[in-house]
Amino acid sequence: MKRHAKILSALVLAAAPLLAATVLLFRPSLPDILLLAGLACGGVGAGFWLNRRQTASVDWSRHPATDTTSAPLPIEDSRLVDRIVLSLEEILWEIDRKSLPDRNLVVDKLHRHLDWLISRKEWKPTPGETREITVVLSDLRGFSMVTANYSAVQVVEMLNRYFSRMCEIIYRHGGTVDKFIGDSIMALFGAPASRGNDVLHAVGCAVEMQLAMNEFNHENEILGLPALHMGIGINTGPVIAGEIGSQLHSEYTVIGDEVNLVSRIEASTLRGQILVSESTYRLIAGQITVKSPIRVYVKGQRDPVNLYEVVEVGPPFNLVVPEREYRKHIRADVDIPFQFKVSVMKVVSTALYTGNIRNLSSGGMQVVTDVEVEALANIVFRLDYNLLGHESGDIYGKVLRVRREDDRFLMNVEFTAIEQKDSDAIDQLVTRVLDGSYGIVK
Repeated sequence: MKRHAKILSALVLAAAPLLAATVLLFRPSLPDILLLAGLACGGVGAGFWLNRRQTASVDWSRHPATDTTSAPLPIEDSRLVDRIVLSLEEILWEIDRKSLPDRNLVVDKLHRHLDWLISRKEWKPTPGETREITVVLSDLRGFSMVTANYSAVQVVEMLNRYFSRMCEIIYRHGGTVDKFIGDSIMALFGAPASRGNDVLHAVGCAVEMQLAMNEFNHENEILGLPALHMGIGINTGPVIAGEIGSQLHSEYTVIGDEVNLVSRIEASTLRGQILVSESTYRLIAGQITVKSPIRVYVKGQRDPVNLYEVVEVGPPFNLVVPEREYRKHIRADVDIPFQFKVSVMKVVSTALYTGNIRNLSSGGMQVVTDVEVEALANIVFRLDYNLLGHESGDIYGKVLRVRREDDRFLMNVEFTAIEQKDSDAIDQLVTRVLDGSYGIVK
């Protein structure tokens, strides 16, 4: 109780200059002034009420700023006061901008701010529990290129539209958004509460998210923004769930090997693809249509794991995953030398390898090289179009398949991130190869 009294005392003393500055600088209307004065009086009254509850009275004449004998607030209380003052500053700023026209909203918002901050003062971590849940992890392919070529305002607006649409779908299917990680979304099905048949709802949600990308990209086209593509990984298994954090910040989340695995699965996905783990597939095998399993070595697993690409989800959703666009691109047989690097967990190695492109389109290529690269690994390379007068930026690709051919290795690669100008340049190059005006036919 003594600490609460000190906190409110410090709050009143810290807020007083803010109230005075508001009156002098912003010249608010009379109702605004009355509102601010009421808030200040309420704070003072609360402070006196708390003091009367103490067995030892506090001498209010001993001002904390001038009384060098009084002990300083503990560090956690000092931080709490800082955050309360910041909340007051935010409210005052909104009043000045008239963004809160209803004064009842001002009072209500301030109450909610302060109630939450005081509740954090007494925060204690809740015990964790083991739950079997399904984790859905989505990620945008090539989004770093967007951030490099568009303004911050455009990037944030686009991300907000994307997150809003995806979160709406997740909540409608009974999922919980656990966190945003850059342009990734991690959603939980079965925690903190289960709606029943969480696995099927998770997969149905993922398919609807991929379908929603069509509408999202149509909006981008109207706004002069690039099309975006998403990969989704899904895994089901036991995790540790609970509220994790500190008095200053905490969140409900899940941790464990199954969460790490879904991250590896998502990293293996292509544009527009949904991959589910063996455990997820077994639980709803009769309710979804998948392709033949892909055996993948993932970090943290001794043996390869089976991943299944979802094609369709049955009743009650009856949704089909849209076909990826790269299959529609025209291809040409070529013989173009190129150099590439391997990217592991979004870290590009410094080693530079050589190879030859045998078949090319703006969606992917077939290459032969002396080095064996694991399937589903990512590579980074550039192309030099001398006859087109254009040098490409970094092009990212995922290795779909690898097979030995004599003493070399043949790789099928799908592009996962490519700038539009490079995609257009490859289309031109392919067209010229097919009509015989570009002399690099194999």
